[in-house]
Amino acid sequence: MIKHAFRHAAALAATVVAVGTLDTSAAAQQVAFSGSGVLNATLPPFFAAYGLAPGTFAFRFVLPASPAPSFANAILFNFATVTGTFTQGGTTTSETGRLTFFTGAADGGFTFKIPDATGTTLINDTGPALFNGATSSPTFVPGTYTGFAAGDVDGWAAVTTASITTTPEPGAPALLGVGLAGVAAVGKRRRWRVTFA
Repeated sequence: MIKHAFRHAAALAATVVAVGTLDTSAAAQQVAFSGSGVLNATLPPFFAAYGLAPGTFAFRFVLPASPAPSFANAILFNFATVTGTFTQGGTTTSETGRLTFFTGAADGGFTFKIPDATGTTLINDTGPALFNGATSSPTFVPGTYTGFAAGDVDGWAAVTTASITTTPEPGAPALLGVGLAGVAAVGKRRRWRVTFA
């Protein structure tokens, strides 16, 4: 009798968990792309409207681990519109723009362009390639990266370090909690029904 009740509870628990199954595939995962650097002294004044000034800064974007890029060619892929945070002097602002990543063959690194009248690129740094795979279906590689160098003259930031870390999808903890609560409820209900002959 106990064995039968346990098997039934396990089957029901599997059903409860299946309803709230977490997709742990790379396509559903997200990464935090963050880092720090220095905005140079010749930063154009219009960046003040974005809350940015010469000096040290930190940035952070949350991106799909294996994104479907807005655009891709043989040497790069990008997100046409992505919002990240920039922190400087204790103040954090949200900035929206185009984030582009380059292959190792194109000197790696990334750019972040804030759309404005001049189309100025805030960050344009060469460095390590931050992803594997084709540019049409890239996968970010978690790790800490250094060795960035300012690219063209239209980049106003020198990134000193960047990191990519896996982060759970926003709904994942809630789904896991629902699944575990269902398993606990089934187990508790079944425990009271067990009878001994």
